Amino acid sequence: MSRTQKRFTPLDRLFHLGLVVTFLVQSATGLGRLYVTTPWGGSLVRIMGGYEHVLLVHYGVGVAMTLIFLAHVAHTLVRVGRRGWLGPDSLVFSWRDFRHFGQNVRWVLGRGESARLGRWSYWEKFDYWAIFWGMPILAVTGIMLYHSVETSRYIAGWGLNIAGVLHRAEALLAMGYIFLVHFFMGHLRPSAFPMNPTIFTGEMGTEEVQEEKPAWADELKREGLWANGSGKTPSLLFKTGYTVFGYTAVVVGLYLLVNTLILMGQTGVH
Repeated sequence: MSRTQKRFTPLDRLFHLGLVVTFLVQSATGLGRLYVTTPWGGSLVRIMGGYEHVLLVHYGVGVAMTLIFLAHVAHTLVRVGRRGWLGPDSLVFSWRDFRHFGQNVRWVLGRGESARLGRWSYWEKFDYWAIFWGMPILAVTGIMLYHSVETSRYIAGWGLNIAGVLHRAEALLAMGYIFLVHFFMGHLRPSAFPMNPTIFTGEMGTEEVQEEKPAWADELKREGLWANGSGKTPSLLFKTGYTVFGYTAVVVGLYLLVNTLILMGQTGVH
């Protein structure tokens, strides 16, 4: 039996799963409507049930995504209330993260050693906090656009135009980041390839923790929490399931992104 370290709780994994599914649905439905006049966008909309049906799905799943986000915020506030905002286990940025970034830049250039990372690296913190400015923008502008008649009673028409631009720009920015940077850092970089199972199993191998997050390993050993995972090897069925799901998400995301970049160049719709 291998030794493992607990990293994510079952609720953490459930929140992540909910965001993955809703984000992919939102990406497909939003891009289908945006490029409905093109052969690719039109076929995407037809597959998903037609233009009006896609709008209802986009709005409904958007509400679900927002509720998942708010539930996570509430859960995080409770958890932070117990542990505090700062500390080596915190997701809040600190000067240490900027120092780690500088150390890794020098390491890449061959002028020093790599940073001794803690539980959350600086890029993982950026991943996390990006949701906190993206979700409010998408939720507020999405509600404004869906209820455009009611919204126009309170703001001028140009306000809806601005909401549309913000909604589209933030959505495209989020898709580009998630489908390129997040997918690569999470699953396609050499140390994680072919599939990083941690977000699915909730545990990391202790050797992996020691190699990638040595400062966290040292902290856990001092606190007597080292190797507190189950140590169980995932069943073949579970491993097959999360591998198929993970790569399906990667393939779908890259498919949507590549076609979007092609159409942006051809049509000028951004």
